Amino acid sequence: MAVQPRSDRKPIESSTLQRIRARLNWQILAFYLLVPLVLGGYGAINNWRLIESIGPVWAIAFYLGHAFPPWFSTCLLTSLVMRLLQPWKPRPSIIMLTGHTVSCLITLPYISWLISLFAGWWPDSGLEEQPTNLLAAGYWAYWLRAGVVWLGVNFIFDRFLGLPRYRYDTVLPDASSDPVVTDSTATLAGESRPAFLERAPAAISLADVIAVKAEQHYIRIITANRSYLVLHRFSDALCELPSNDGLQLHRSWWVRRNAIQRVRQNSRKMMVILQTGEEIPVSGPYQALVRQLARAGEVPVTPLTASPGPRD
Repeated sequence: MAVQPRSDRKPIESSTLQRIRARLNWQILAFYLLVPLVLGGYGAINNWRLIESIGPVWAIAFYLGHAFPPWFSTCLLTSLVMRLLQPWKPRPSIIMLTGHTVSCLITLPYISWLISLFAGWWPDSGLEEQPTNLLAAGYWAYWLRAGVVWLGVNFIFDRFLGLPRYRYDTVLPDASSDPVVTDSTATLAGESRPAFLERAPAAISLADVIAVKAEQHYIRIITANRSYLVLHRFSDALCELPSNDGLQLHRSWWVRRNAIQRVRQNSRKMMVILQTGEEIPVSGPYQALVRQLARAGEVPVTPLTASPGPRD
């Protein structure tokens, strides 16, 4: 009997390719490829002694080998540190410095091997003078310089290029994760009832909340039918809201992911439209998340034209 081909192979492959395409953009490519390439090239052209002794091609090869593996290691270990510290949600600078330090310690044997390899081939290159000992002051000077570069690059990509990497309020949940309970009478599985709901003037379940807006010392709880003003800090509400079902889009807004109906944008501004018709501005650091949703086909995108601002 002939074996019938699996009918589900094409959808699986297309879904995988779609997810890869959704996550690959110019910011990602620049962060993981262009940055270490620039760092390696900059290091090579600033070491004329090395260029004169081993030639420009080998000098560039050395510095690219000095840049790419440590950069990838720092990215990976910082992401791991971020996951491990998630219950405490430390500041991004703490996450990045911790990941950077761990990476420096782990990649030190590789750096020592790389330096000894090139120094063995070209004894007059001066590479043996580079610090590879944890007890050497020069090594910690290198740690400091590399840490400044690591923090600076992440700050630029976060604030100006729309690629936040190590902040808990900009981590987009995986669409393949377990579905969230949507019964309006139940609390989300594994989630405790937020304290701000106890202050609401009406009985509201967590599943009823589609958005939360900060209004000075108050927050506005928005449901499908109406909104409620409650005395509560927005920062506390963010900690109480489910992290796997919603995301912060602005310093004053949190929205439930499945409540976003469409996205409106032009070259400078971006707005999301909720199922209630609410128009919410998306600030720069959070626009990358919305673009991921749009590329994944979860929400349609339309041009943004002049329109009234968001209602309260």
